[in-house]
Parts: sequence; C-alpha cells; structure tokens
Amino acid sequence: KPFDKERAKRVKRSLESNRIGISEVGYFDNMLHHDAATRKKKLDFMLRTFDAAALLGVDAICGFVGRNQQHTMDENLKDFEAWFVPLLKEAKQRGLTYRVEQCPMPGWTTGDNWHNNIAYTPGAWIRLHRICEKHGVGDQFRIHYDPSHAILMGQDTRSIFQYLKDHGYGFLIGGFHVKGQV
Repeated sequence: KPFDKERAKRVKRSLESNRIGISEVGYFDNMLHHDAATRKKKLDFMLRTFDAAALLGVDAICGFVGRNQQHTMDENLKDFEAWFVPLLKEAKQRGLTYRVEQCPMPGWTTGDNWHNNIAYTPGAWIRLHRICEKHGVGDQFRIHYDPSHAILMGQDTRSIFQYLKDHGYGFLIGGFHVKGQV
C-alpha cells in the first residue's frame, strides 16, 4: 500500500512519542541505469520517496546518482542532465533537497565498474552542481558526506572540505553519515 497521509500521521505520532526525528528519507539506487524501463521504475520509486518525505515533513532525501554502465563519464554527465535534473525539479516542487551519498558503489552489479555512482569526488560534485544551477535546481543538489567512502577511495577526508571551500563550494555538504569507524 502506498505511503499516505494516514500512515504518515501514525509515523509522526510514533516519532513524537519516542522523542526522535527524521533528518532525511533515503532510497539508494541507480538513477542513471542504462535500461529505460528499469530506470523509469527506479525514478518512479524515488518520486514516491519524495512524497513520503513531504508527508512526514522531512525536507531532505538521500540517495545516489548512479551511473549508466554503457556510457563514458562525459556521456553520464549528459544522462545526469537528461534524467536526474528532472528529478531535482520534482524535489524542488515538494520543497526537498536531494543529498547524494558519495559511495562509489563497487560491486553493485556483475560486470560493473569500481565507480558506479558518478558523484564520488569533490570535482564531480562541483561539475554536477553547475549543471543543476543551469537548470534552476542548484539548491536541491547537496552532498551527504560519509567519510568511510572517502577512506575506501583513498581520499584525504579533511582536504576535501578545504578543496570545496577554495573553489567556492563549501556549501555543498548538506549532511553527514557518521559510523562507528576509525
């Protein structure tokens, strides 16, 4: 059964009675999948996630961008503009911010690449944000930073912030995912 106003009320009551909140609603999948029918299913489910967040009064969504395995990185930037930007326009209509977790998703599928989510480095975040700005959805695109993914990729977890600041994009980090890791 789809998440509706009545179910949202029940969840809100439970959250309130337990004195907890929701910072964002997450759905983690490949929004740039090469197969059009598969991609449509994933995008449609993400829209349902948007609706659930709006019903709950949550202002952020967390997920991946993904990657079209059959395209180069430059072609994936075009795919992002064609398929992900309309998703961000839907987020904007609902008053939501989309926070992209930067996990590269190695081993996501058989025969995949190491980097299955094109939004895995600060340089890529800036490039994607510029595409978003061009279409009026720059405020909807943010990064949900998880230091464990930076460690996985051998990135310096601190210099990433300086790089963003130095390039005028210090605002891009909109959320953190912190685990009990060293």
